[in-house]
Amino acid sequence: MAFRVNRSFSLVPGVKFRLNKRSVGLTFGKGPFHYTVNSRGRRTASAGIPGTGMYYQKASGGVPYTRRSSTTRTRSVPNSNTFQEPAPPIATGTPAQMLTAAMQMKKPGIFANKVEKRLHRALISSNFAEVEAIASSEPRFALAAHCLALIMVPSSDPNETQLRETHALAALSLGSPEGDPFITKYVSRIACTIPISPQLSVTLPMCRSFITLMHVENLQEQKRFDEALNFIMTEPMSNFTTISSAELFVSMERWDDIITLTTGTENTDDVSALLLTYRGIAFREQGFFDAAREAFADALRSKQRSVEIRHLTLFARAQAAIDQNHHAAARKDLEKILNEDPDYPGLRDEIAKLRGSEPAESPESGEENSGS
Repeated sequence: MAFRVNRSFSLVPGVKFRLNKRSVGLTFGKGPFHYTVNSRGRRTASAGIPGTGMYYQKASGGVPYTRRSSTTRTRSVPNSNTFQEPAPPIATGTPAQMLTAAMQMKKPGIFANKVEKRLHRALISSNFAEVEAIASSEPRFALAAHCLALIMVPSSDPNETQLRETHALAALSLGSPEGDPFITKYVSRIACTIPISPQLSVTLPMCRSFITLMHVENLQEQKRFDEALNFIMTEPMSNFTTISSAELFVSMERWDDIITLTTGTENTDDVSALLLTYRGIAFREQGFFDAAREAFADALRSKQRSVEIRHLTLFARAQAAIDQNHHAAARKDLEKILNEDPDYPGLRDEIAKLRGSEPAESPESGEENSGS
């Protein structure tokens, strides 16, 4: 026995048109007895309780709707002492790419709220003015509209920094995107890539950390380093906020703060390797060359780190070697970069300066000549 609630629309006396998300059908009969045929070929005889919308039914024929296998839907009960990894996103890419993909992957249902449909249409057609109008006039959808308007503003356009700031601060003031119904329905399974530094980007779902990092990067682009740092310090500490803070400290030349921030860091991933590189740079700038070499060596300890981080570390270590007149060691690091990326920024200039500062005859070659 199955009791269900079903909506129907009367066409003529004794005939009703039924509609749900799986099929359409016609129902014949009056009173408590009905006979239904739907577009899937399903035939259903039912007896109901008038006025309640509840009924007993017996169905036959057609292709019944079947749920997904329980093995793909059932999740184990989480242990209170076990960290549960979130479900992986179904797609990743730049924010603009992911917004387009999200809107195409899921569309509003027939009974969806009219403002929900309106916002979805605006996003599909990239109608930024309409998204902004919804953000300012529809409180129920304001958080989602501000978050998505932030994505729609081209991050490469320096003239739009104020617009990005407006939408980021508005979104953060309204709550967390993770709990917004529109975001949950349409955008929760995508992840957007945000560049934190020239060497490192992070990929995050639409969440508070994503909006925070977008805002901090926008402030940093305007060289409003103090504001960016004060803002990120109010957020919960994570790998992403740590590396963003370190990047700001480097820009502000706050070397002591970098050393404090990176104390105890071990090379376990790209984030920690970049932090160790910043630590070496901070020591080098303060003239602590032995400590700088140790930090650079730790940053280069694993060959699994990204090539961008490895090149930055080699370049910084070469500069430290030049400061100590260790030209052979500097040349070795610079030539490693040259072999893999001849267009690395500043590389040719450093090699030229190194050649100009070297004596015509190295000490090693002089010793060899004297012994011959």
